[in-house]
Amino acid sequence: MDKERFFEFAFGCTGGGMTESVIITPFLSPDKFTRGGDVVGSFRGRLYSGVRAKKAGVEYTVIRSGMGNRLLGDAVLLLEASPVETVLFAGTCGGFGDAGIGDIVLCDKAFDGEGFSQYYRKGRAREDILASGQYVQADPGVYQRLKKHLTGHTPGKLILGDIFTIGSVVAEESRFVKNIERKGFSGIEMELSAVYTASNAAGIKAAALAVVSDLPLERPLWGLTAEQKRQCAKSMDQMAELLSDFILKDSEN
Repeated sequence: MDKERFFEFAFGCTGGGMTESVIITPFLSPDKFTRGGDVVGSFRGRLYSGVRAKKAGVEYTVIRSGMGNRLLGDAVLLLEASPVETVLFAGTCGGFGDAGIGDIVLCDKAFDGEGFSQYYRKGRAREDILASGQYVQADPGVYQRLKKHLTGHTPGKLILGDIFTIGSVVAEESRFVKNIERKGFSGIEMELSAVYTASNAAGIKAAALAVVSDLPLERPLWGLTAEQKRQCAKSMDQMAELLSDFILKDSEN
């Protein structure tokens, strides 16, 4: 594959149009990450779109990728053909344990539970996925610096934990989700293990934040109160600001 040409097809710009630091988000508006700064450029390809922003003299890129592990993974792999050194993922997850709506999970490791078909293959129990899957890890340096930056500044609790990346939303049946929670995971979502796997393959440093947007075993997305929806939206805005501020601070080191 001609990665340079496919990059232009996917992003609508050349790899040289990217910056060293990138925020990638499945669905949040890039505008959330540019408040207090200026948009100095934009791009829109057949798969991905986003902006190039400048804040306090530091430039960074925000990519909206669409939802799903394949779109996220391919986006990060393609960034190998660019100046990108660090990718920060900004998403949401269902929360477990003592997580509350609006809390933020800083994910050290993601469990690779990707792959739609494996959840519906005859003769294979879903618990086998839990037993056979593997973890992929954030970059230790970026993780520790981001942890220091976030401590005491998140809108709710800052949760340090692992996230289970699942390959099918419909597979989140009560019994299976309870087993995932018993394994000690802090959250469940659909993209992060692909982000970490792709970043490792591309030699890009990565770390991730996820706002707890629902509680699968207690309060699913369709059962949120108006106040919980407001809290979730507020936390997403604050997560966006915290990540852009982290890039500014990290550039000084």
